[in-house]
Formats: sequence, C-alpha cells, structure tokens
Amino acid sequence: MAGKTKRAALVLMEDQKKMLKELSRSRTAPAREIERAKILIDYADGISITGLQRQIGVGRPAIYRCIDKALAAGVQRGLKDTYHRPHKPEISDEARAWVASITCH
Repeated sequence: MAGKTKRAALVLMEDQKKMLKELSRSRTAPAREIERAKILIDYADGISITGLQRQIGVGRPAIYRCIDKALAAGVQRGLKDTYHRPHKPEISDEARAWVASITCH
C-alpha cells in the first residue's frame, strides 16, 4: 500500500482548472507543459504520486518538482522550466579589449 504524501493539497480555482485542462489537450503546446498540466490536474483531484507516475509516465523527481513549484509559486510557475545557469559567464580582459577595438574601427 502506498503511503500518503506529506505535501499540501493543491487547490485550483475554476479558471485555473479550465486553463490546465485546455493545455493538457493542446496539440501545439510544448510536451513538458502538457505533462505538467496533467500532473497538476490529477494531483489536485487526489491521485497519488505513484498513480501519477504510472498514468503519465513521468519520473517521481519530475512530479515532485512540478508540484513543489506549483505549491510554492502558483500554477503558472509549476508549468514552466526554471532558468538555470551553472556559473557566471566569464569574459577575459583580452576579449573585452578585442571587442572594444572592433567597435572603435
């Protein structure tokens, strides 16, 4: 028997639920957003994490990330990818000098 999740329940307003259902049936939206819309709808309806995993075919970590983002920042943030840059870009002094010399010519 599967255990109960310790995450809070996701409560969706009617307009949010309608928007998610339209997105989950979309044929032109990105596949990730369609999967996440299905995850959020089913989680709000009370389906367990294991049930979501079997039904949608997405791994548990992806399901947890989607639900956690939606609980923390709202449904729209739960659908989108978060921007991630592993480290700050570095521009060397030589590269800066080269760009400056090109712009001066």
